[in-house]
Amino acid sequence: MACAARLVDSIHAPLRPPRTHPHSRCQLLFGGRQLWRHLMGTPVAPTFTRSALAPGLLGAIVLLAGLALLDSESFNIIRYAVSILALIICVFVIQARSWYWLIGLVPIAVLWNPIVILDLSGQGWVSAQFIAAIVFIIVGLRTKVPVRKD
Repeated sequence: MACAARLVDSIHAPLRPPRTHPHSRCQLLFGGRQLWRHLMGTPVAPTFTRSALAPGLLGAIVLLAGLALLDSESFNIIRYAVSILALIICVFVIQARSWYWLIGLVPIAVLWNPIVILDLSGQGWVSAQFIAAIVFIIVGLRTKVPVRKD
């Protein structure tokens, strides 16, 4: 009977790691420092940045907010912002050597130009606002500017 009681106690006894190091639980969980380095990897410098993402998202927000001001005199502020952001993204596209995105960005910079105003209105202009917002978002996400190693 005593033998059976010891057997049951040994089965239900908690497992304890050997106390060879003050941080033995960490070594048991993470396998020590070598396994932790293997899981985390070696930090590597990035090879590209998404520099056009912030101006692209900001341009999309400005375009969608501009829908409320479409028929007012305050729409010139939207024109300035969209045109300037389109030209900023054009610079990042040229740095990334993704020339094909200029096909969508240059017309945006021209149509929303506040200096020479093209009098556009109606449903076509509203849909142009949405299309330009989509172009800004896509170009911002897809443009990868390489990091220069100086």
